Amino acid sequence: MHKIFGIDLGTTNSSLAVLSEGKPRVIPIEDSNLVPSVVSLDPNTGEFIVGQRAKRRSILFPDYTVKSIKRLMGKDVRVHIGDQEMSPEEVSSKILYYIKTQGEKAINGPIDRVVITVPAYFNDAQRRATIRAGEMAGLDVVRIINEPTAASLVYEGPAEAASGRHHVLIYDLGGGTFDVSVLRIQGELREVLSSRGNTQLGGDDFDRKLLDYVLDQVKIKQGVDLSDDKRAIARLSEAVEQAKIALSTRPFARILEPGLAEREGRPVNLDMEISRPTFESLIEEFIDTTFYEVKHALEEASIEPEDLDRVILVGGSSHIPAVIEGLKMSINFSPELAVDPELCVALGAAVQGGIMAGEIFDQILVDVTAHSLGIRAFGKEDDYLSDRPDTFAVIIPRNTPIPVTRADVFYTIVENQKKVLIEVFQGESDRCRQNRSIDSFEMSLHPSPAHSDIVVEFSYDLDGIIHVVADQKGYNNRREVTMSVRERGTGDVQASTMEDYLQRKAKKLLKGKDMPEDDPARRHLIEALDAYTEAKASGSQEDLETLEEDLLDAIEALEED
Repeated sequence: MHKIFGIDLGTTNSSLAVLSEGKPRVIPIEDSNLVPSVVSLDPNTGEFIVGQRAKRRSILFPDYTVKSIKRLMGKDVRVHIGDQEMSPEEVSSKILYYIKTQGEKAINGPIDRVVITVPAYFNDAQRRATIRAGEMAGLDVVRIINEPTAASLVYEGPAEAASGRHHVLIYDLGGGTFDVSVLRIQGELREVLSSRGNTQLGGDDFDRKLLDYVLDQVKIKQGVDLSDDKRAIARLSEAVEQAKIALSTRPFARILEPGLAEREGRPVNLDMEISRPTFESLIEEFIDTTFYEVKHALEEASIEPEDLDRVILVGGSSHIPAVIEGLKMSINFSPELAVDPELCVALGAAVQGGIMAGEIFDQILVDVTAHSLGIRAFGKEDDYLSDRPDTFAVIIPRNTPIPVTRADVFYTIVENQKKVLIEVFQGESDRCRQNRSIDSFEMSLHPSPAHSDIVVEFSYDLDGIIHVVADQKGYNNRREVTMSVRERGTGDVQASTMEDYLQRKAKKLLKGKDMPEDDPARRHLIEALDAYTEAKASGSQEDLETLEEDLLDAIEALEED
């Protein structure tokens, strides 16, 4: 059977996938599922470089590197790469040719026929330009498929879709484009009821806003204008993109760029921290625009929000918490991340290609959090009328694909607060007393002003283990605890704190590791476990924290041995 492959030709990243044994899978290229959609020209050899190498070269050779070419597809423009002029289709063809040739090396076989995805809001000229780019790369483009439709192919498997008619809204916010589509799905039929969007709105715009903010801060605080320094801009562009990604799961992101430039014989160094609220205020106008398009897409489809069965988030920028919370507020419906927001479009293209090639498609299964996970916090008005708050502050929302790491910031109540109690719950009520308690632990604090930041981070893995880290920001004071969440047949939650988990893990390591009795790492673990067990039995919390860290170090040392 001659395979038909799927390609997501993205603004920021592209990817290649294929339907194999009834399931779509991404084909890694140079050990990565994502290929940066960047093309660079080596002026010495005349060679075109694509992907990660090209992205790295953009810092040193910004004039010889092109990014986000997808935004120019279908336009009668020429792009300068060094001393060469190229059409957007020609630049895109370099990306597609690289994916084709590297993919062929990965699978040790030919890649000739492909399905390529485009934004639903692409016009005819943009679609034709995409086909031409594929042809220039030596590919037979058997079909162009809309990105939201591709995502729905992955997310709505045949067994589920056959159970009845579903209305699904696909919110696709990528690096350079935004789409929203409303689909009616029944069995194998996928009918697009409406599509709206903006081919000039995406994560690139968020990066630019954050970059402008950073440049303004450098100018205000250091009196240096870097807006015309191409190399500094290239470095900062990479840094702000990473900060943007980090702020989707953490409340703060640090931008550290030493030796960013040189002025009057002195280096310009950058070390600044960006908070999530600051970033979200910068992009608020863009995000609000997407909600406007969502409402109009529903109106054009003659669908009320309550008629929707699912709202699925696609695209890397859909990770941004302001998107998720804003959608909840604007249409009163909780969205859910797709199987993989950055890869599901390529996977869907592979499904379409497989169906066209006569293959059978099985449904994809993905593990998600069955319940929201969070902590007790002051929040509701009546919380402040009692000594015990009852607001459930969600850190990992229900239906988040796992494994996952998320963090949020909380605040001390009084000046020089001595400790905080971190109580972990799961459930969907906004009140802790109506949710299930997982476990709790105390953390001693250094003296600090009232309303000081406490960052709480949850990591939830496939084994149902929650790693909780509480960090008193700015004081080098952290406490880490691991909890295990398991559902019993009665519906009760079995929870064990780090103390139990560490003991089990240490004993399992000692039993499973084949090594001499006098091995130093093994001996260290035995000693650390004995001391820890004795301290736990004695109830000495102060000693227990120190011995806990020692046991953790011993476990890690033996695992690496």
